[in-house]
Amino acid sequence: MAAKKTQMMKPVTVTRLAEVTVTLILLMTGCVPLSAIPATTHALPMPVVRVTHATTATVVPVDTPLPTPLARIPIPKSDIIKLADNLYGSRVIEHISIPALNVDGRVVPVGWRINYSDDYQSGEFEWDSPGPNVGWVITSALPDVKTGNVVLYGHNNLYEKIFENLARLVKGDKVYLQTGDQRWEYEVRNILFLPIIGANKEQLKKYQKYLQPTQDARVTLISCWPPISNTHRVVVIAHRVSNP
Repeated sequence: MAAKKTQMMKPVTVTRLAEVTVTLILLMTGCVPLSAIPATTHALPMPVVRVTHATTATVVPVDTPLPTPLARIPIPKSDIIKLADNLYGSRVIEHISIPALNVDGRVVPVGWRINYSDDYQSGEFEWDSPGPNVGWVITSALPDVKTGNVVLYGHNNLYEKIFENLARLVKGDKVYLQTGDQRWEYEVRNILFLPIIGANKEQLKKYQKYLQPTQDARVTLISCWPPISNTHRVVVIAHRVSNP
């Protein structure tokens, strides 16, 4: 490998990586599992685990690009759970309940990784799989903030199919999140079906809009749709019933 590819550079700060996340979050809910990535003992600035979906996109420029070894080495899933616990303690979401769908499942923190091209000008962005659980995007909000978007996603045709019937929710249905010793109530306000596979830039921007921070307190639930093709994402928006 050429010297310029192996030369160590300053790592990107967690803050800068979080900024990149806003743009990279477009296609995070893939529904076809990939093979496991080999484990490593190297440390990364952001946690990474197994993935289920990858998409090629233009990388947002950063002050110092990640060196190749850091961009391609994963961290075990247990480490990201520990990271969330250390950062947020009892604030972390533990369970989700959706009575209308008979959903009562565990919520786990999930992260992401960037596989850069050799020239660092493009890359594949891969999101962690929550497995049979519901994944809480670790860079999104938590329920106890006054305003913010809690982003959760789950599979519709893999593992326990926990979000198999997400598209059946209707306005007024309730969603409950459990954190530590507190239960948070949300009410469904909107259900959208947004194209992903074959979508143009404007359609992808529309999807991205629902994944960004908000000025209200809400939870955004996401899964692939329909189960036979997964060409779209079903996006359910629920607003918190009362402030803490």
